[in-house]
Amino acid sequence: MGVSERREQERHERIQSILEAALRVFAREGLRPATIEEIAHEAQLGKGTIYYYFSSKEALLEELVANLSDEYFRGLLAGAAGHETPLAIAQGIIEQLIEHYRRRPELFRVIHMVLGEPEPRPQNALQTFVESHLGWIENLKAETAGVLQSHDVPEDAFLYLVSTFSHGVLFEAVSGRDPDRLLAETRTALEAFLASFSGATS
Repeated sequence: MGVSERREQERHERIQSILEAALRVFAREGLRPATIEEIAHEAQLGKGTIYYYFSSKEALLEELVANLSDEYFRGLLAGAAGHETPLAIAQGIIEQLIEHYRRRPELFRVIHMVLGEPEPRPQNALQTFVESHLGWIENLKAETAGVLQSHDVPEDAFLYLVSTFSHGVLFEAVSGRDPDRLLAETRTALEAFLASFSGATS
């Protein structure tokens, strides 16, 4: 590895370290109360080092949400893969979401904060999440088109249901609902919702 490649790798690792520290601080303190000083302390870096990579707390939050959104939606898309019925696809997505929450609850708390923050809202971070969400919908549409068509399930209606439902589960998980109970309840609810689509559950 050359000098320039090593420097780029070190820069990437430093940024990731800062983002992980920011995730912990934002999840613990909240978006508004959290400070650059606290993030620097959590990352075991000087405050000036944080500002070297990020011009403001808002810029740091925006980059963090971009990373979190990529991780969040990549996981949900993986949950849809390999299933042969619309119900199995929907259940796979929710199961992946719940398992992801168990592993990274702080990720879900920060996304919840970004979506639910009152005015003034973190507009850049919110826009980043919305764009990732729209990209996920397009990818999910491509991933599931064949299965949905073979079961005569309208694509747009199914995608709207699954995307809305998954965000509802996110809010329920962050509010403190037991993940096992939440998972069991969502299976029953999905069956009820999808029963209106002929062939969706078989």
